[in-house]
Amino acid sequence: MSFAKPQTDKFEDALRPKPCSRCFRLSDHDDLIKYGSFCLSCYESYCKDAPKYPAELNKYLGDPKAWAKRILDKHKEGTEVRPIALKFAKEALG
Repeated sequence: MSFAKPQTDKFEDALRPKPCSRCFRLSDHDDLIKYGSFCLSCYESYCKDAPKYPAELNKYLGDPKAWAKRILDKHKEGTEVRPIALKFAKEALG
């Protein structure tokens, strides 16, 4: 004779603590939703380890023609730049 499992409310099951996707420590369901499936401590360490923006992006901060200068810089470095982009960058700075 086999016994059927009692029905559990799916809502209650969803609110049970779940493991963090990084350290596998049990955490509140609401915290996991807030912090992208991480517990609070893993989320904080993730934020500290986040890569900083490269200095290249801030090189021409506040300059309205920064886009053109970046294109010319890439061309000087040897990165492939489309001819039309190079033409427009030169015209903008010309």
